[in-house]
Amino acid sequence: MYYGYVDNESKKKAIQLKEEDKTKETAESNRTKLQMITDSEQSRQTQEAERRAEEAENRASESDRKFEEAVRRAEKAERRADEADGRAKEAGRRADEAGRRAEEEERRAEDEHRRADEADGRAKETGRRADEAGRRADEAGRRAEEGERRAEDEHRRAEEAERRAEEGERRAEDEHRRAEEGSQIAEEANRMAEEERRRAEEAITRIDLLRKAYDDQWVVRREDIELTGPEIGRGGWATVSVVKFRGAQVAVKRIHNQIVR
Repeated sequence: MYYGYVDNESKKKAIQLKEEDKTKETAESNRTKLQMITDSEQSRQTQEAERRAEEAENRASESDRKFEEAVRRAEKAERRADEADGRAKEAGRRADEAGRRAEEEERRAEDEHRRADEADGRAKETGRRADEAGRRADEAGRRAEEGERRAEDEHRRAEEAERRAEEGERRAEDEHRRAEEGSQIAEEANRMAEEERRRAEEAITRIDLLRKAYDDQWVVRREDIELTGPEIGRGGWATVSVVKFRGAQVAVKRIHNQIVR
């Protein structure tokens, strides 16, 4: 049996070399894993960016639709407000007409009262003449009774005129109340229209923010593209055409000038 002798210094160097080799292998493995993770992460980030861009475009389209719907609602609310104003004006005109009719009925009632007072005076004069003319007392009495009946008829007509005047006043009050209700409806319609306008402005602001965020990622320089192909699509915000971008044939979206301004 042979016994080999290795000093401690050689053992330490051998162990150190082995540890260095192991460290190098570990570092190389880690670099390989890190490169694979980095490539995978970049691919995932690219897909995520594309998905976010698509979602942003979808949200922009949805915002466009909501903005157009808000504009339609605002226009409808304005039309309703105009119609309510028209109804309120018509109610006011009817109230004024009812007031004029009530005043006319009051004048007629005053005329009836005056004629009734005159009839009472004539009846008294007839009675005095009947007392003075005993021979014609019966005839005068009969005429006085006839005058009283006429006075009662005049009085009844005056009361009827007063009742009509009161009805006219009540109708005028009803017309005035309806006019006030129409004015309240018009005010509510105006408030709703203002709310719709505010919502439309907020939608436009959100659209502008989304467009800015989208453009910051996808805007290209004008000198890098060459307009060679036809227009293949057009929308409310932009036009899609076939162009050459750095020698490659691609589709590009151009925002309308009036929207950019």
